[in-house]
Amino acid sequence: MRETKLMTLDPDTLALLAGLPGEDLVIRGLEELGRGESGSIEALLVLMATPRMMPCGFSWLEELAGPSPPDIELRLYSRLGEAGNEDPYGTYNSLKATISSFLSALEVREKRERAANAGAP
Repeated sequence: MRETKLMTLDPDTLALLAGLPGEDLVIRGLEELGRGESGSIEALLVLMATPRMMPCGFSWLEELAGPSPPDIELRLYSRLGEAGNEDPYGTYNSLKATISSFLSALEVREKRERAANAGAP
């Protein structure tokens, strides 16, 4: 039996994610991708978000996630249906809204930190 090891996110990454909408989903998704699992709802959400996360200090995601398949959103929708979700469409839209809010907040936070660090001696 193969032992599953959680990917440890460094304190700076956790601080960057702290308090953002959907933080828990993103952390679970990052951990699952770190274990080589890309089929969960959380991992699929992170895969969708990877292109916008990379410029915000997550450039290492490119290696972890690899190229994003063009059907990632269809895979997420299918996964929601497989998970027994009675309303996959509503849940899909809710998750997309959450990840969009997460990305917007992450970009604002990263921009503020970059500006603050630029002014530091």
